[in-house]
Parts: sequence; C-alpha cells; structure tokens
Amino acid sequence: MTTTKEFLERVEQIQTEIGTNFIFSNNNNNNNTRLKIQLSQHPKIDILKYVYMVCQLNVNNNNNNNNWIREICLQLINDCLLTRSQDCILDDLTNETKIAIRSMILDTFERNLRLVCLLLVNHYDSGRNDEEIFRIGIIKWFNNRNNNNNNNICQQQSIIESLLFALSKVKQPCHSVLDIIWRLYYKNRSLGEKDILMFFSIFKHYQFNEQQLKQEITNNIYNNLLPKSELWKNKDIKSFFKQTISILFQHAYNDDYFIPQQQQDNYNIDQHYYKSNQKPKPIFQFLKSISLKDHEILYTIIFEYCQIFLNSTSWKEKLIVLGILNLLELKEYTFTNKLLPKQFILDSIIYPLIDDQNLLVQYELIIFLVKMANSKGIRDIGNQSFYQDVIDRAFEKSFKSNHPHLIKQVESFFFSSISSYKHPRGSKIDSIVTTKLDPFIISLIFKSEKENIFKVINFFDGIVMINNNRRKYLNIIINRILFTSMCGDKQMVDRFIFSYLLDWIFDGYIGKDVIIYLPFIMKRIIAQRSRDASIENTILRLCKQFPDKLYSYMNRLIPLSIELHQNNISEYIFNGQPSKGEHRYDGHLLFCLFTICSSKKYQKKSSSIHLQILLDYILKGTSDDNIQNALVIRFISQMNGLGVLFLDNQIIQMIGWIKNGIVNTHQQILNLKDSTTPAADTPIFNLDQLVQGHYYLIDQIIIATTNTYNYLNYIEIITTIYVEMMLDAIILNSKTSTQMLVAQLTDFFRILYPLFDKKELSIDVFTKKIKSNIINHNTLELLLLDK
Repeated sequence: MTTTKEFLERVEQIQTEIGTNFIFSNNNNNNNTRLKIQLSQHPKIDILKYVYMVCQLNVNNNNNNNNWIREICLQLINDCLLTRSQDCILDDLTNETKIAIRSMILDTFERNLRLVCLLLVNHYDSGRNDEEIFRIGIIKWFNNRNNNNNNNICQQQSIIESLLFALSKVKQPCHSVLDIIWRLYYKNRSLGEKDILMFFSIFKHYQFNEQQLKQEITNNIYNNLLPKSELWKNKDIKSFFKQTISILFQHAYNDDYFIPQQQQDNYNIDQHYYKSNQKPKPIFQFLKSISLKDHEILYTIIFEYCQIFLNSTSWKEKLIVLGILNLLELKEYTFTNKLLPKQFILDSIIYPLIDDQNLLVQYELIIFLVKMANSKGIRDIGNQSFYQDVIDRAFEKSFKSNHPHLIKQVESFFFSSISSYKHPRGSKIDSIVTTKLDPFIISLIFKSEKENIFKVINFFDGIVMINNNRRKYLNIIINRILFTSMCGDKQMVDRFIFSYLLDWIFDGYIGKDVIIYLPFIMKRIIAQRSRDASIENTILRLCKQFPDKLYSYMNRLIPLSIELHQNNISEYIFNGQPSKGEHRYDGHLLFCLFTICSSKKYQKKSSSIHLQILLDYILKGTSDDNIQNALVIRFISQMNGLGVLFLDNQIIQMIGWIKNGIVNTHQQILNLKDSTTPAADTPIFNLDQLVQGHYYLIDQIIIATTNTYNYLNYIEIITTIYVEMMLDAIILNSKTSTQMLVAQLTDFFRILYPLFDKKELSIDVFTKKIKSNIINHNTLELLLLDK
C-alpha cells in the first residue's frame, strides 16, 4: 500500500512534470486529465486511502499544496469512484474513512458556499466590472441552474438571502431570478423586517412585469410589517408605497370595514344594516399607527391617491377614501398644513360628498367630520363657522333620514361630545353641533337612556342666551322628567331637580310658573335622607325668592329645619368650629321660616302654632349656652322688628327661660366663689359672653313688653337677679374683668331708665329690692346706690 508520504511525493512529481504554474481548474482540462490518469493508475482502494490520508493532514503542515491536493481528491472521488455505481468501492472502506471523506466534502462545500454568498453581497466599486463579473454572473448561473431544474443546491437559505440582497443592489431588473427565489423560499413564509427592507430596495428600481408576483410580495409585506415598526419611517419605503398603494386600495373592496359585503349590490343602507366589522383587515392596520408628523411621505402618497380615487362617481370609491381617512391619525392637522391642505378637504371631500345621497357615504362622512372637529388645529382656524355649518348640515340630514342606524350613529357622536355631568355654572357647553339643531336634539330626550338624557339636559343647560326657544325646550325637559313615567325613577328625579331645575327656577330661565313644579320640589326635598348644607341652602333660596309660595309647606319645613339646625349644632360642637367657615349653627333657616310665619298675611291660628313650635325648639336648649342665648336674642329681636305681638303665655315662657339662664350662670359664679382657687387665678368660663347675653335678652324682652304693664313684676324679678349675679361676678374676678363687669352693670341701668321715666318701675322700689338681696356688699352697695 502506498503511504501518504509516497502519495504526496507522487502528486508533487506529477505537478513538476505538468509545470509549476499548474492550477486545477475547469480551464485546464489537459492538465486535469493528465493528473487524473497518473493518479488513477493506483488501485482504487489506495486512492480512497490517499483521500483519507489527505483529510488527516495536519493544518499546520508546511506543505502549501494541501488545498490543491484536496481538490484533486474531490475530483477523483467524483469522476473515478462515485459516478460509477456498478463498481463503487465505498463499501470496502471503514466507517472512519467514510466519515473523514464526508467531512472533507462538506467542509469544502461550506467554504465555497460562503465564498458565493460573499461575492453576492460584497460592495463593488462602480467604475469596474467586478459587479458584472461576480454578482450578476452568479445570479445568471443561479437562473440557469433553476431553468435546468438543478435547484437542489440553490435552495440553500444563505444563498437565497444573499441573492435577494444582491437583487436589492443591482440596477438592472432580474425578474426571473426574483420570481424563482420568491417561489422557492419566500412565498409561503412570513417576511421579517430584514427581508422587507431588502424588498423595499428592490422596489426602488424594479418595474414589475409580473403583476401577480408584485401583488404577492406586496400582500406579504403589508401583512407582516408591524404597524409600529420603524421601517414605516425608512427612506426606501416611498418607492414601495407609491408602487403598491393601488394594490392596497384594491383590498378595500373585499374588506367589510370599508364596504359592507352585504351591501355590495345595494346602493343604500337598509333597516337592518350594522357595521359589524369595526376593525379593518390586518393589511390596513398600519394606517392607525402612522402620524402626519412622523410619516409625511406616506401621508402625501395617500392624499394624492385619494384625489385620484375620488374622480370616480361610484359610491364604493368614496366609501374607501373616507374609510382610509378615518383610519388615519389627524390630531396634528391644521388647515395650513401643506400635506392636507384646506382646499383638498373642501373641494375633494366636503363639497362633493355633503350632498351625496348614499347613506353609507353619509355615514362615513359624519365620522370624518367629527374626527376633523376633534383635531388639534381645526378649533383655531379662521373658517370655523363654515366648518361648523357643514357639521350641522350633515347631522341635520342624518337626523331627517329614516334609517335607524345612521340616526343612532349621529346620536352617538352627539352624546360623545357632551358630558353627562353638570358643567360649572356659566361655562360654555362644548358640543359637536350648535343650537341650530335644537329641534332634533330635544327629541333625543324621549328615546335615550338615562345618562344620555342628562347629556341632552346639559346641552340645553349650557345655552347662555335667555330666549323663548330655550324656555320652551327647558319646559319640554321638565315635563318629560316630572310628568311622565320617568317620575317614578326617584334617583333620576332628584338628580334633575337639585342639579338643574332649581337653578333654572332661581335664575328665571323657565318663567314664573314655579307653583307648578313646587310640589315635586318640596316632596323631594323633604324625602331626602341626607340632611346637609345643600338641602338647607336650597330651602333658604326658596324662602328668599318665593316666601309667599312656601307657607303651605310650613308644617313639613319647620321640623326639617329643626333637624338641620340640630345637625349643624352637633357638627359645630364636634369640630369646635363651623364647617367651611359657614355659621350654619346660627339658625338662619329657622329665622327665615319665622319671617314667613310672622307675615301679616298669615296672622292666623296655624301661623301661631308654627311660631310656637319654633319658640319651643329655640327655648329647649342646647349644650352650648352662648349659642342658645344668641338664638333667643335673635328670635325676640326679629319678632320685635317685624312688629309681631307675642301671646301672654309666650312672653311668660321667654321671661321664665331668661330667669333660669341667669340663675344657672349665677350658680356657676357662686360655685367658683366658694372654691379654694384664688380669685386672681379663677378661670374665665366665657363669663363675658354669658353676662352680655343675659343683658341683651333683658333688653329685647323689655322692648317686646313696652306697650303693656302686665309683665312689670316679671321684669323686676329678672333684673334684680341679674344685678345680684353681676355683683357676685365682680367680687370673683380679677381687676380687668371687674372693670368690664362694672361697665356692663352701669350700662344695664340705662336700659331701665325708660321704665323709670315712665314711672312704670320705681327706682326707689327697685333699689330697695336689690338692697334687700345684697348682704355685706359694702363698696358694691355704694356703687349701686350711686346709680
């Protein structure tokens, strides 16, 4: 058997005989043949072993002919061994030899494959023929191989991808090659971004002869390019998009989103039409993600094609254009935008379509108008009034149609523009339509759901101008809520009354027929479980604006006002101060009711009963003496101011209450007086307020009894015990408090002077009675006698 060394020496000898410039190639057929003949003289089994030995040559072998010898061995295997199946001797080899041969073959193939791919994707200088020789030459070879059905190697992924890259770089179209690699590899695959980017480049310089191929590639790209992919911003997308937008628009004919398929042969929208497919097919999804700001090129191409498409008189083309525009994001739109100019909107869309009789077109036009009305720039344009007129006109036309779905859609757009919650008083209501459509909008209150009814109410509540039409519509709303079956919905009625109706009444929006609605209002006020400030304020406003209308409800309002006042007192005591700075504990509502009951118009038995109920509550007492005194003082003062004559039992009741108050205060003073606490350190327990309160109470009761002598004895009693209380308070308190109390006592005698002057009360008798009740008061007695 020939050794490896001998084999190599033999190969080198052959090489020397052939010549040192020998290159094993297809162009050296004579040399190749001579070498093969020389080597084939060895037994076949030896040749295979030589091949194996060559495979095992150390890569660090200094022999530079290793690669060349490998190529020779490959040729030998191909020509001498494997091509003759009848005497193939592979079976004579060991597995180890077979594996080595396989590895050598595959390694060589891999190196050549990489070389082919490199030649396809390499960058070539434009001034040389390298691209023609290598890239174009390989593409032609690929094409020839596939034409001869020898495509087993050409289907390798790396070759396919490299070929696609090469096609994206060459300037001359190679349609047959593109068709082959599409058919072999890409047709049934989902394109990735890398593939799509290469196809973008191909579309830059290809004018497709085969429309089927163009359509297949286009559909695959649109279906697999993610809507938010950065490739939508790639500079190469312009050529692709411009060439394929017609294909894109053609898909719209079969998309239920653009043209409802049940309407394909029907010009109009039928009674049962419903746009069931609210989303377009995936091929159109990207339209919802591109923006006017970031994708100017795409928008420009779309608008240009829309103008061409709108030249058709068919309703289907109009629907497709409107459907495309309604998918686009137009928030950044302004009438001055060069991409979507004002004239395009007016001349190409609004003017031709506003009078179109096809209701499907009308439906999409409404969507477009609403979309534009909600855009950022549309609100600031100079032609706002014209655009608003167009919207009103489109809505009016839809309202007048007899097609429920179209009417429902415009209602939906109207309701989406109005909040169901009351806007701040005086603020302008923001609606998609104007008051020109009032007759249509008011009709919605008879067929809408609860929340939408309040949106209609909000719409009319926001009309600032007071006119007969507004009053008419407000009265329609009132009658709908209060005088139909809806009045059974207590929650809805309450919301309407307290959020809207009362304001309309107080502001004079609905005329002077308040008496009609007052029973509903009072019924709901009294039925409220929540006794809070809003209820109290509502009753107060009614008392002030309509006192003559409330007397008949006094038997319910007085208990309610008492309950509200009790809540206010409890809140004040719990918090230590009035909530939100409102002195609601002062009984303002109570005194409003006093005033109504005291009116000369109602001087009858029922009025006296109401006054007595109020008086009983006021004199009943609270846990805060100062608040109690303030209420009684205000009550007597208000009655005096109104000229109300108290009944005898009421006068006696009030004097008795005043006496008890003075006695209680005096007892507190005496308790402190007997205490071991030094007088100078005695805490002041609101003594000044209590003493002053008793002072004003006596003052008001004297005024209330000025015209009668029946109560002098009672007045003498309370004035006497008042002075005695004051004297003990002076003894108890510090110098500062003493000065205040002495001044208070001195001033007290001034309110008695009118009685002394009229001889209704003898000063001597009064002084004597005081002295008889004072023991060892020394200086204080002299102070009193000096007075």
